Amino acid sequence: MEQTPTQFWLTDVRYLEGKRAILAEFSHLSIKRMLRQPFFPSFFVSEKAIDFKTLKKVLSHNKRRVRLRQQGPAFKVSAATFSGLNQLAELLFRETGFRALVLKPERQFLLERQWSYFDCFTSPSEKEFLNNGLLSVPKAKLCLFSEPLHETVRQAAVLQPSLAEKILESLVLSNALRLPLCNVPNSRFLQQETLLQNLFWKTGLGVRGNLLAVKEMHWFCLQKESIVSKAVFSLNKRISLLEKKADEMSSCSLKQHGILGPGILSTNPDFLLQQAFLKATEGLLCSLPRHLCDGRSAFFNERLCFAIEAVEANVLNNFKRFAAKKKSRVVSLDKAKAFVLSDRPNSLIRQFSEKQTIPALIRASSWSK
Repeated sequence: MEQTPTQFWLTDVRYLEGKRAILAEFSHLSIKRMLRQPFFPSFFVSEKAIDFKTLKKVLSHNKRRVRLRQQGPAFKVSAATFSGLNQLAELLFRETGFRALVLKPERQFLLERQWSYFDCFTSPSEKEFLNNGLLSVPKAKLCLFSEPLHETVRQAAVLQPSLAEKILESLVLSNALRLPLCNVPNSRFLQQETLLQNLFWKTGLGVRGNLLAVKEMHWFCLQKESIVSKAVFSLNKRISLLEKKADEMSSCSLKQHGILGPGILSTNPDFLLQQAFLKATEGLLCSLPRHLCDGRSAFFNERLCFAIEAVEANVLNNFKRFAAKKKSRVVSLDKAKAFVLSDRPNSLIRQFSEKQTIPALIRASSWSK
């Protein structure tokens, strides 16, 4: 008798408004396990934007049941249903001009639980799911593909490598942005907006036109202990770990298979997923400072942009000095990029990134002809 698997991947999350619940789907090949939990959607309002007394008075005008409580530096406003939450957000905007950041219930649930699509879970029982933090291509059947996802990637890597790369890029972005695979935006601008929405949701910052005072935005973005900095430092740390793991896998494959090693790795789904994660995440991080200076963004602030440009200039100057100490030479330097002559560029970049003592709003990457 085949043993019941204990490893599952989160493949779907659905909000059931009539049931006031979230239904999460976990998959292992064709086996599905469902987890249903009560859920009451929320938005946040910074105490710097609206004081508690005013907020409570405004929300009391609504006849629906509302829960209001303080959570850190913000007030959490919860409603029985998502439609009711949207009504509260509109009421707040009409009365105060504050536009709350309202996310879809599924994304709220994932942010609250610190889960995401295609996370890997250990499931010792049908109703128990523990996120094990493993990065692997899901052994799960999705409606988009005839074969399980890991097998689809393996076959595509052999027959059509560009397709395998595209599938994995979409999977990584779905995971990073906490969006369903079919809802991942193609444009980098919308990807960045989604990332910032996730980061700022619990701060209670309003969207464009309702941002906090400039000094508050500075703290949220530039201080080492800020939400953005913590998130970026965390991603940088994961990137460094994956880079080291990829190097170890490459060395191991070379020792085991000799010159055939790189070819074997080129069809290994988990190795390819690591590469896709590194590429997509580094792309998001490297373009984040420029995005915050984009006037189209809901998070744009002119004075914040000046501060970010100052941070960038400081980082690049530090990198120039660091490279010189490591016997490398910066041959070109502008306000956003540095080009370096080095025998070991990846090692140089990694060492510098790990020694950053300022908020890591930018990250170096290698370039070759």
